[in-house]
Amino acid sequence: MSGVRGSILSSRWLIALPLVGVVAALALVLWLANPRAVASAVASARPGWLLAAVALSVLSPVIFAVKLRVLLEAVDYPVAFRRCLSAVMAAVTLNAVLPGRGGDLTRAVFLSEDRGSFTVVLGAVIVERLFDIFALGLLALILGFGIDASAAPAWIGLGVCGAALMALWLLGLGERAPVARRIAMRLGLGAYRIVRRPGRALGVATIATVGWLGVVGVMWCCFRAVRSPIPAAAVAGATPVGILAGIVPITVSGIGTRDAAMLLMLHERGAEAEIVAASFLYTAAIYGVLPLVGSLALGRETLRKVRRAVESARRSGTRMTE
Repeated sequence: MSGVRGSILSSRWLIALPLVGVVAALALVLWLANPRAVASAVASARPGWLLAAVALSVLSPVIFAVKLRVLLEAVDYPVAFRRCLSAVMAAVTLNAVLPGRGGDLTRAVFLSEDRGSFTVVLGAVIVERLFDIFALGLLALILGFGIDASAAPAWIGLGVCGAALMALWLLGLGERAPVARRIAMRLGLGAYRIVRRPGRALGVATIATVGWLGVVGVMWCCFRAVRSPIPAAAVAGATPVGILAGIVPITVSGIGTRDAAMLLMLHERGAEAEIVAASFLYTAAIYGVLPLVGSLALGRETLRKVRRAVESARRSGTRMTE
């Protein structure tokens, strides 16, 4: 009985922690920036630039679907582009309510046909996440020098790139795992093959970098919408670090942590209210509009999964009666 109570309390804490993180991070951000000035900047945002931000945000899942398809082909599990895009959009919807982009792992659930393929597809999805982290680190490294008198984003980017490459290499060592070697090999199949195919690895890294560069463009459009005086180079340098901060699984949709990171990177230039307002509008463009579209894909993928489970159960029942 005590074990059941303990598990219930643990699950409640897991649900409550991201919400507490959102409140705490937003409280810090609004303490550093004038809430009235932030609200005024949001209310007076220029619609044309907001539409541009939404257009760029809609384009990014298409690029990420291409990346996912390439990685699935690397593990000999070809999936049509349409299904990859559907899985990506479904994950976008779940990411709007789950901490730390946890919805991305559901791609493996939607794309795998059975238990045997699930581990391989999950491994490919993890490799995809590592390439995304590497791409964000690379953008922080390259664009970080746009912030005058501070190379902090560049150093952060260098460390992130190194950590992503190390994780990719370790994941590919599944055959040397001391325990559960078979599962580790299937999980690390994508990393194993990518590491040994530099051309394909370069292609995936390029697609990921282009995709996230488009997301940086979303943030820049939001800064333009609120008439921020901060130069585009500085915004571009801070945005990858802000996105990485939003991935940390302590809030939902990166709300608060991403805003705080952007504020810390750019506060020396002033215009704190515009920084926070632009970051809030970025959240609305990425996690407000896209999940509405993605909810259709989520429903379709869930229905497909349920039908597959029913058909599998029906086939099992037929075999038992024969």
